[in-house]
Amino acid sequence: GRKGVTAYKRVGRRLSVLGASPYAWAVVVSPHTGFSDQETYSTLGQPAAGLQEWIKQKWKENYRITGVAAKSSEWVVAASKNSDILEQRYCMLSNWPQAIEWIKESRQEELRISCCSVDGKGQYCVVMSKFKDSSKFGNQECANPSRVWPQDWISKCWDERMRITSLCGAGGLCTVVMSSHSGFDGQTWTVSMEWPEDWIKQNEGDNFFITSCCALRGSWCVVMSTLTSKLDPDYNKKQRAHTTPDWDTASKWIKAKGERRGCEGEGRGEDCKGEGSNNNSEGHDCMIS
Repeated sequence: GRKGVTAYKRVGRRLSVLGASPYAWAVVVSPHTGFSDQETYSTLGQPAAGLQEWIKQKWKENYRITGVAAKSSEWVVAASKNSDILEQRYCMLSNWPQAIEWIKESRQEELRISCCSVDGKGQYCVVMSKFKDSSKFGNQECANPSRVWPQDWISKCWDERMRITSLCGAGGLCTVVMSSHSGFDGQTWTVSMEWPEDWIKQNEGDNFFITSCCALRGSWCVVMSTLTSKLDPDYNKKQRAHTTPDWDTASKWIKAKGERRGCEGEGRGEDCKGEGSNNNSEGHDCMIS
């Protein structure tokens, strides 16, 4: 296949959450995403215009961007079919003030932030989409980049029935996007020095599953949510998460886990363990249900 591109066509789970810290990628695969074919593109070792050309081609083939993350200067973008996204645009911007102006312009055309990320140089990638459900993400707010996790602001938005729908962190600064009509009901978050495996497993017992993640000052910020609609009662137990330093390893893991359509006989500890993770990590968490 094309260099930098990985296709996932014969898999049961799809990449649902994509995040990164300065040292590792975080990937989460889930069932019932609704996605059919899916591809990822890594900019590592690729020409500068390669990502833009790939996205344009995927749009022509009815793919839509469903995930974006950056580790140092390497960008990875996930594109999927059957995403329920009608229209889409994205922009690479050198700072957050520029991003905000572009976001405001796009909102006037009824587009909403569907995913975003920032690289180690502070360059932002913002993806905005118009959904088949016109009410989705109807009201949306962004926290300005901060060196501190904006827990008071999040609590205020929770009170207004908004939920975290995107996270964007480069290690030193973090931006949180919250939206109404997200499809999420309960929500909880943690900030942990290590990938919070024990916290994730604990919340899986209450039907929470991972919906976004990013890095902030050497820590992982992970958000878990419950759904307003009722799906497979074991939905969250069939989700798998992994962290690894290089994207090639991550893409191979996505394929390996995706090809397992069921849960029978799968070892939970092995499936969810991230490289370099610490099962005894401590984090701060807050929950709304």
